[in-house]
Amino acid sequence: MISQTFVEQLQNAGFATHKAAPALIRRAPRIAVAIPTLNAGPDFGSVLDAVLSQTGPYELEVLCIDSGSTDGTLARIAEREQVRLIQIPGSQFNHGGTRNLAIERSDADYVAFLTQDALPASDRWLFDLAGLLRSTPNAALAFGRHLPYAEASPFVTRDLELHFHRFKDGPLAVSRDTERELFETGHQDWLNFLRFSSDNNSCIAKRVWETLPLPEVDFGEDQLWAWQVIQGGYAKVYVDAAAVYHSHNYGIDETRRRARTEAGFYKHVFGLDLGVEDDKGFADRLRELNRTDLLFAIKKGVPRPLTETQFALNRARLEGYRQGMADSEIVYLP
Repeated sequence: MISQTFVEQLQNAGFATHKAAPALIRRAPRIAVAIPTLNAGPDFGSVLDAVLSQTGPYELEVLCIDSGSTDGTLARIAEREQVRLIQIPGSQFNHGGTRNLAIERSDADYVAFLTQDALPASDRWLFDLAGLLRSTPNAALAFGRHLPYAEASPFVTRDLELHFHRFKDGPLAVSRDTERELFETGHQDWLNFLRFSSDNNSCIAKRVWETLPLPEVDFGEDQLWAWQVIQGGYAKVYVDAAAVYHSHNYGIDETRRRARTEAGFYKHVFGLDLGVEDDKGFADRLRELNRTDLLFAIKKGVPRPLTETQFALNRARLEGYRQGMADSEIVYLP
């Protein structure tokens, strides 16, 4: 047995002794990955396999919350015994509420969210995402980078890179105290930075959720919760290494619909203006977007048909913004 005198000598010399050891011996953290599904398609098997192959010193739980798939998604889930299936009627699906259900049903300290089309880029995705969240004091939320799929257009690839590069270059952990003056004066660029998150690739601390559940809304639950987290005095963390493949080449109509919903959301929830009210302002903004994209296309050698498609998408996006700003409430369109 070690003598008391020797223990005291070690302590006096600055060494930890067996008295401090119990604090270092802790159980492995429990981490759940929750994925809402609806007709996820054949590629969803790859998403599940990527999640199940994650490595790290934690207990892993995987949940799928399905709202009425008829395309074989349920069979793909059933083929993987480690995945737990929760089924709800399509009428009960709600972006915030469905994720609350997943957290409630999980037996985890941290819950990571993916969408059914978001593919972890490495077997360390979850370790990096949850690990930095766990190690950051007072952090409630972490989110990671989105990478373009191989079939993404050059413009989509550029936009993703620019968007997440902003977070990589900024403070990786932020709270309302990071730039207190900008927070208190309502500096819009800074507030936009603070409240951005994406449940395509995120992780939350369940202990915070227990007192601050996700808002039960049909759009923007991730950014609303990030803003509540910041206002509540918690920290939010960006994890560039925790990347997933997630991108879309939206068509004209879908671009217009999504822009309309987005503009209405930012107007009615955050008081922001994404639209252009008068025809001259619309034309000026469209001209500037097209000019930027043309210069990019020339520099990168983008084929002319793709560039012309981008011009049409720019117009559709601005039309959607204009519609959304004119709506008296947020319009959620499928």
